[in-house]
Amino acid sequence: MVIACLTEGFWHRVCAALEMPDAKVDPRFASLELRRDNRPALTNRMSECTRLFTLAELEARLIAHQVPHAAVLGVQAALEQPQAKAREMVVEVEHAELGTIPLVGRSVKFPGAPQAPITAPPTLGQHTDQILSETLGKTVDEISALRVRGVVQ
Repeated sequence: MVIACLTEGFWHRVCAALEMPDAKVDPRFASLELRRDNRPALTNRMSECTRLFTLAELEARLIAHQVPHAAVLGVQAALEQPQAKAREMVVEVEHAELGTIPLVGRSVKFPGAPQAPITAPPTLGQHTDQILSETLGKTVDEISALRVRGVVQ
């Protein structure tokens, strides 16, 4: 859980939400600068308190006290969020050998601009002939000779 405490007002709310009135009056934590300078002690104190609650309980407390916060999600959980789904951050594509597979979608999108479809990663050697002919200018016979010699598959 990330807890944002950007002002003195939020600090008092955090102390109330985590039931740590002692921290609110602790001289080491009396200002934003002192909390920054004493971050290890403050982190330990907050960790002692947050461990007493489940993630759901902690979130409910922070919401009730109007403290900015967010759960830290793993990749799978992040991609299952409604916003990730709405932005099509996971798309399904057909792979030549694996069938339908999920891929991470484009993170940057330009509304109204045409987007090339996301394609599955190529199989080994899938584009060999295309690269040899279009990029390197090899003829069909030259590519055949490379295959015979074992240079390409």
